[in-house]
Amino acid sequence: MAITNVRWRHAFCIGSIFAAAIVALPIEFALAQTPQTQQMPKVKPGLNLMGEKEVDPRVEAYRKAVDQEYNSTLKKIPEDKKKNTDPWASIRSGEPAKK
Repeated sequence: MAITNVRWRHAFCIGSIFAAAIVALPIEFALAQTPQTQQMPKVKPGLNLMGEKEVDPRVEAYRKAVDQEYNSTLKKIPEDKKKNTDPWASIRSGEPAKK
């Protein structure tokens, strides 16, 4: 019985060491990515860090023309008033199933 107790204790110690390593390694990797000497700036997602760029008026006019053409093309597409979304509609008969 003493041998079983020693084996269990040894397996428990080794398992504990591996569990601690599995928990500690990702934390170390995450801490290694942050600079320790500087304070990280708090930035909201989607914030433009490059500053505002001056856009050439010709480029801006071209973008507006493309947007207007796109919107006018979308308006030309007819919309279905009642669209059947049943993929089996052509296979089924119009009668309800009888039990």
